[in-house]
Amino acid sequence: MNIAFNDLKYFFRNRVAVFAMILMPLFMMLMTGYIFPKLQSTGDIKMAFVCYDEAFERFIKDKVKDVIILESIDDAKEWLLRKEIKAVVVIPEGFLKGLLRGENVVLKVIPNPNDPQSSMAVSHSIAGFAFPLSKSRGKVSMKLINPDGSDFKYYDFMAPGIIAMVAIMSVVNGLAAAITRERERGTLDGLLVTPTPASAVIVGKMSAQIFRSLIQSSLILLLAIFLFHISLQGSIFMVYIMLIIGVFSFMGFGIIITSSLSDQESAQMLMGAFTFPMMFLSGVFFPISQMPAFMQKIAKVFPLTYLADALRKIMVLGVSMKSVINDMLILVAFALVMTGIAIPVFAKATKT
Repeated sequence: MNIAFNDLKYFFRNRVAVFAMILMPLFMMLMTGYIFPKLQSTGDIKMAFVCYDEAFERFIKDKVKDVIILESIDDAKEWLLRKEIKAVVVIPEGFLKGLLRGENVVLKVIPNPNDPQSSMAVSHSIAGFAFPLSKSRGKVSMKLINPDGSDFKYYDFMAPGIIAMVAIMSVVNGLAAAITRERERGTLDGLLVTPTPASAVIVGKMSAQIFRSLIQSSLILLLAIFLFHISLQGSIFMVYIMLIIGVFSFMGFGIIITSSLSDQESAQMLMGAFTFPMMFLSGVFFPISQMPAFMQKIAKVFPLTYLADALRKIMVLGVSMKSVINDMLILVAFALVMTGIAIPVFAKATKT
């Protein structure tokens, strides 16, 4: 009992640890209460058609108000990239005649990589719309595909977000050990009495963490490709460029937290209190577009939101660097601002 009492007394003297302990369940309850996707009626879901069947194109223009007809798959990628539509339905040649003859027909749906759930709703909606046209022996089936025609799996949505999350979360664990643990041991003080400037120490620590993050992200990417068979549409070089920028964007914030605390346990708990909600609010597991409006505004504060968005555009839609430039600029802005704050905070903390 004495041991337990002393441990608890030591813990409750640590204000940072107590703050993180209280903050974590509050975040957890708020997130689970608001984060899960809203139920949408199919009428609320914006979609477009790439129609290779002229007869069906004329039919749907008559039946559906303000229908969006696109010329090609490339046009579809542009619309999906701008997030103006949730899904693109590809109508094959001879589709309407096949329906009227009662044949089994297949419609292909290209989902928005940021919101595959809505694409699934589109699939059921279109199938229900087309079924009355067919005879009783006919069947309308739907198939989710990537822009290149390969099968789309829900893990294609998940994998880019998980890769982004792992890259940033490795910084959480790495920085706590790289800074606060070295301060506890006194090795950091020994380094700082040398002529090495604080900025050089930060750059060195950041470089090591970036390398660690890339190793972990590479393992996730390899597993996703070879074990779960995701379809990588874009450039692997662009994936790594975005990962480096994304990790760098979060690094400054991590240095500010860890430099301000004297022990590793407090640093890890406080970092976890901030990064845990970031994982759920950044669209890694659930589409941001289906969250309540105020949650969507909170999501824009986190760099992970922009990293996951950019990786999905590259990996699922196969876009060029120009198409993710906005995400890239926001991440660079995060990195410059946070690093600019981190250097003087680190220098001040190491002199006290």
